[in-house]
Amino acid sequence: MLHNPRLFEKSASNSFLSDKLLAGLAHFLITLNLPFVVPQPQELKTVLQGIARQLLASTSRLHDMHIRQLKPFIPSGPDFAKSKAFFQDIGFELNWEGAGLAQLTLGGAVILLQDFHNKEMQDNLMMFVSVDDLDAWWRHLQASGVLERYDGVWAKEPTDFPWGQREVHLIDPAGVCWHFA
Repeated sequence: MLHNPRLFEKSASNSFLSDKLLAGLAHFLITLNLPFVVPQPQELKTVLQGIARQLLASTSRLHDMHIRQLKPFIPSGPDFAKSKAFFQDIGFELNWEGAGLAQLTLGGAVILLQDFHNKEMQDNLMMFVSVDDLDAWWRHLQASGVLERYDGVWAKEPTDFPWGQREVHLIDPAGVCWHFA
């Protein structure tokens, strides 16, 4: 791995990259079976150092990248208006809506509710949501009335699962299963 500090120890020739890394890189390039002319040993070292620096720069850029937000597209099922009302009834706020798409937020969660219906996909889609207090969330779901008001919507009370997670499962009007933990 390029980020192993031992690979960047100064060699006897005081180069930036260790001879071990350069030998490994040379071996890697040879295994690619690409046609190339092998330069003199000192030239080879310079070429390999350049390649190693480029690889290191590209991997460090990836390390510095962070996902800032994830906005899943959630199918509404056959009734977009009903599904949108359901999410609002459980506390999501409507940020904007247009052309069969609505952005809804609740705390740090953002979803894009899409006017889309595919029963097989919806019945196999699951979302995981982390909440601060699962028991309070369960009481909130019960008090919201969504479990009685929307056909096909149901929930399983807080349950300890064998994988060590305590969850509430909620099926939305489209059939999507939401795991709250």
